[in-house]
Amino acid sequence: MIIVRIMGGLGNQMFQFALYEKLKYLNKQVKADINTFYYLDSNRKYELNKFPNLEIQEASKEEIAYYFNYAHKWIHRIEGKLLPDRKKVRAFESLKYNEKVYSITDAYIYGFWQSERYFHDIDEHIRRAFIFPEIQDKINRKYLQMIENENSISIHIRRGDYLSDINQRIYGNICTLEYYRQAIQYFENKYQDAVFFIFSNDTEWARDNLKMRKAVVVEGNKDEKAFYDMMLMSKCQHNIIANSSFSWWGAWLNSHKGKEVVAPSKWVNTERGIDIWCKEWMKIDG
Repeated sequence: MIIVRIMGGLGNQMFQFALYEKLKYLNKQVKADINTFYYLDSNRKYELNKFPNLEIQEASKEEIAYYFNYAHKWIHRIEGKLLPDRKKVRAFESLKYNEKVYSITDAYIYGFWQSERYFHDIDEHIRRAFIFPEIQDKINRKYLQMIENENSISIHIRRGDYLSDINQRIYGNICTLEYYRQAIQYFENKYQDAVFFIFSNDTEWARDNLKMRKAVVVEGNKDEKAFYDMMLMSKCQHNIIANSSFSWWGAWLNSHKGKEVVAPSKWVNTERGIDIWCKEWMKIDG
């Protein structure tokens, strides 16, 4: 059996689920560990259950404990201090595509798997799993109607947690104001009727710093409703993304023919040679 750990925010969970599905496609016996959200990461919530078409088989605590050789409830205290079965717990921390994962038959694995290369051959299956639920509230229905009636371009700006000291070392000085200015200029030069829809956890910064002919700031989707921002991004004609798995999926799930996606040419400050970008996306320096 292979157990895939599901962890992090919604975007990371989606990458991990995509690998889970790829391993199933390769006829592996696969289950998922979602206990991270109860024992290791109280700041995050399991969010894959927001997708009505998505099915995932959860590993039991006993199945997980087999790989760690101790009761699962102690993982949060002695993570990494494994007993004799170390070889059965495999960490794939790098953001680089690593096809060695396909040769695994019996292990507990965890990593980020942030590359389309893991699931490009089952992409339609993944898209069906990530169909969003119907919008229930009037405000988001209004935003969706506006997006569908305009030559809409999403802009995702992630600040908030990215401004902490530790995250600045990893993600800082990449999606700069200059990056957004260049991306906006590209679309405004190409499309006279472009309407930008801004998604951000710092809308005040966006209003103060971004200049464009026509823009709509999308607000109100926090906490339990945050995934609606990803859905609305995916409905735009084109996308300007941040170095964030959340907006990566918003762009990837965009099914418009002729879509253009602008992404930062650098994703993190700590690694090189990563495989996060899709080949048809345009990369711009910050």
